[in-house]
Amino acid sequence: MTPHSFHNGFPSLDNPHSLSSAGYNSVNGLQGSSSSHSPTTGANIVVIGVSGYVGGDTVAHLIRHHPEYHIAVLVRNRFQFDQIRAIFPTVTIIQGHLNSFQLLRTWAKWADVVLQIADSDHVTGSQALMRGLVESQQADGKTRTYIHISSIDKVIDPRVPYGYLGGRVYGDIDDAEFLYNLPPHRPHADIDRTILTTGEESGLRTAIVSLPMIHGIGTGPIRQKGRFATYLNAVIHGDRAFVVGAGQNMWSQVDISDVSMALLTLTAEGLKPHDSCRATWGRSGYYFVEGSEASWDRKAYAISRFLHAEGWLNDTTIYKLLPQEAEVLHPQGGLMFAADAKVRAQRLRALGWTPKGGNWLDSLDYTIWGELYGLTRGFYPDFARLIKS
Repeated sequence: MTPHSFHNGFPSLDNPHSLSSAGYNSVNGLQGSSSSHSPTTGANIVVIGVSGYVGGDTVAHLIRHHPEYHIAVLVRNRFQFDQIRAIFPTVTIIQGHLNSFQLLRTWAKWADVVLQIADSDHVTGSQALMRGLVESQQADGKTRTYIHISSIDKVIDPRVPYGYLGGRVYGDIDDAEFLYNLPPHRPHADIDRTILTTGEESGLRTAIVSLPMIHGIGTGPIRQKGRFATYLNAVIHGDRAFVVGAGQNMWSQVDISDVSMALLTLTAEGLKPHDSCRATWGRSGYYFVEGSEASWDRKAYAISRFLHAEGWLNDTTIYKLLPQEAEVLHPQGGLMFAADAKVRAQRLRALGWTPKGGNWLDSLDYTIWGELYGLTRGFYPDFARLIKS
């Protein structure tokens, strides 16, 4: 079996020409490796990461808000293929992975915009996708766009002890040079800079979208929960709400729906011609996403009261853990529950994006009930649609 094919009738999609014969739920206009449609209608969009929390919700939003887009997604196995085909019957499904260099390169040549919402540190996959986009751009002269997901953990100040509040809030306009020149040992800093520099040198529109803690239940076909649910899960299984150290630290947060709308905003900008595009790219293409923030002790208190009232916790006591104890609960527990990272989404707001999904407290009961449902009855794909209906 080759890297790009399945037995039992699951076809190989090494290039876009094989769509019709493969029997996939394809859309019109997929023949050939470059697009010939107008900038804003029938655009070709490739999404990497559809099986994830952010990627799945983003594809759901793309389908809902832009039915004219031709969307292709990457999956690794038959299980993902079946789940995604059932929920998103109109998308084209590609079988492969981030190391499938030629496959990704070929499909990027077909795309107008590529959204890499999977592994933010995967160099090979990013190189393949950008190379394909640049080759198409050089062939027909039409600008292409590459949007890459990252995280705000790169702005964590290592001098601030876990559990304590840091003083600085980073803006993606105010601190643009600082962000671009972060030392390579900071998380994601090296690959972020490489992507933005590639855009500067090639003319490819490149953007880094740096995400905070995300709350809310996603609407994707496979994974509907993120890091905030990880904390809830630890509290429920451990029968106690907790903070690490003093619990004064804060992470900027945002609702999952606002993340998806941020990515849709940049996708739409990436499809515009130069004279009407308001987004900035390359060295100025660093975007934060955020909607609210609160200290971990405040979050722990709200969660403990809710769970105690519902009979899931014996009391509302907030326990203080050491960083190494938090890492027993989760390998990244110290970083996730004890670090301080606060940002401002200045560039997105300048484009008209605003967070509408509510702050973490607004969605607290909704997120907790999603977690409780998963513990008691098994989380299933239609749950997000059930509780949002």
